[in-house]
Amino acid sequence: MLFFRMNYKLKTGAMGWLLLRMTGVALYLFLIIHLFSTNSPVMMGYITGTITKTVLLALLIIHLVNGVRIIIIEMGWFSKSHKKLFFGLTITGIALFALSLQWV
Repeated sequence: MLFFRMNYKLKTGAMGWLLLRMTGVALYLFLIIHLFSTNSPVMMGYITGTITKTVLLALLIIHLVNGVRIIIIEMGWFSKSHKKLFFGLTITGIALFALSLQWV
């Protein structure tokens, strides 16, 4: 039986790709739960809670920052320095999250 060995290290590009997919799935699930729970006042109260809003904000910012990273890389800018771009945009995302917390 033939098994394929994967000698692949999780570098910043792959980590960003994985984060983008995971946050996309989480946002999709949140949207589905939100749409189906609009008839239940108990679930609606839970979904509009502060913790849920904070987690949603974090997911949106992570997804936004990784989307911008992919657009920048595919435009050809910073194509040689993925790590610098990833960490620079991560710091930008953390700052954006900290600034947006006042509206949650």
